[in-house]
Amino acid sequence: MGLIEEMTTEDAEGSVSAPARLPLPPRFVLGKVPIDRISMDYAAVLMVEALLHRGELPPLTVVGPNAHLVTMAERNSRFAEAMQDADLVVPDGISIVFASRLLGVTIPERVTGGELMERMCAEAVHYGFRVFFLGGLPGAAVMAAHHLRERYPGLQICGTYYPPRGFENDAAELTRIGRVIDEAAPDLLCVAFGAPKQEIWIQENRGRLKVGAIMAVGAGL
Repeated sequence: MGLIEEMTTEDAEGSVSAPARLPLPPRFVLGKVPIDRISMDYAAVLMVEALLHRGELPPLTVVGPNAHLVTMAERNSRFAEAMQDADLVVPDGISIVFASRLLGVTIPERVTGGELMERMCAEAVHYGFRVFFLGGLPGAAVMAAHHLRERYPGLQICGTYYPPRGFENDAAELTRIGRVIDEAAPDLLCVAFGAPKQEIWIQENRGRLKVGAIMAVGAGL
């Protein structure tokens, strides 16, 4: 049995309607950044649900702020907007967990991007999801793919791509990135451009990518 059952609803005549998202967790706001009060297990449930319904629902976008990113959002309104627009904002930094306790809105646990990425690789083996790694340091995505395949036998990593420096200002390269992802047809896209570039790129491209979920993984690769 997987994490969740297939989630569709039937109308009075028995026809199947579009699936609905599982309930998102409660949030609180730290500075300009929303934080989801979520556990690792429920974050995985939400992501699996999104991947099961790839193409039926918009991609689920996942980011993970720490104290540094909360501070960055105070100075960078474009970055703050991208964080606020994400579907799931997991508490990556331990200081975020401590802050939640001081504010009386306790978070169940710390959910780091690297650990959530590994958890989703394990789920990908179970469900047969395809994973794509975008970005990281030169060679990092390839090495991460190699080690994760060893750690999770049967993991389908359908592609990796490292764009050249300055790609965000190169229209031709941005088009190429989208084409490479489309041709690989991943269910889960892990983006490692570093903040704030990865969060802004995810927000700007989520509407055209045919994936189930897009996750900012930063240094996770």
